[in-house]
Amino acid sequence: MVKQLSFALRLSDVCLNRVLLSSEASIYVDGVLCRHEYKKDGYFIFTDLPEGTRKVTISSFKFQTEILDINVDYSHNISAQQRVHYIMLNPSERHPQAVRMPSIRGSAPGSEYIYILRERCELKVAEDTAQEGNTQLRLFCSGAQPQLPSVFRINDKKASNSELITLSGYKDNIYQLSEPLKHSHPRSSSVIALIRVRCDADGGFFFVIPPDFRPDKESGKIPLTIISDDGTNTRNAQEEAMASGVTELGVIKMKKGS
Repeated sequence: MVKQLSFALRLSDVCLNRVLLSSEASIYVDGVLCRHEYKKDGYFIFTDLPEGTRKVTISSFKFQTEILDINVDYSHNISAQQRVHYIMLNPSERHPQAVRMPSIRGSAPGSEYIYILRERCELKVAEDTAQEGNTQLRLFCSGAQPQLPSVFRINDKKASNSELITLSGYKDNIYQLSEPLKHSHPRSSSVIALIRVRCDADGGFFFVIPPDFRPDKESGKIPLTIISDDGTNTRNAQEEAMASGVTELGVIKMKKGS
């Protein structure tokens, strides 16, 4: 019997930069625990689900819950690669590393997600125009190559065209996007690396700080840029975390930013 690929989830630990094993996550589709096939490199494969929009919940005691809507569509014009969703999971307070690594806890009322700026590399659009609808993007990278897959934000010169993207891989400065570009972007538009953190219903969040975030030499604290992006307006806050333990930030005061 030939199976139809409904969708695949590629799950990774955003803090430790490793893929999840099959036993590390339970996947619920429309509230029902769903069996899956597992392939190496963190791929959770789902087949023969009914067409339509499915609510998918990724649950694990080690990681914060992620919820997303996935459209199951067996049209022939949708490739297998387009059915892969790259999900970078954030450790929960029960993650084995949560007590060993510095973390922050706070609240961003009204935000479904916040984004933590990852200042490890600088990427810029390296083509005359990155066209709307493209699934590949030529970028110039100065510094270390970014951790992939990961969330990025294209800071377009026209603010309304700025957008969040997920880069899943690269070869020879050609980067693969998990979804087509929503807007066109001119050469030299900056592309910044982010970590997406889900907030609870009240805006509360918890974030384990990855090892590549370094303390400031003078203060000994870890500088953090926290960004809120609702697709229309972008705001940010500058915060600091202690180099060990949990830093309580309280309510984050966001200001308009780029």
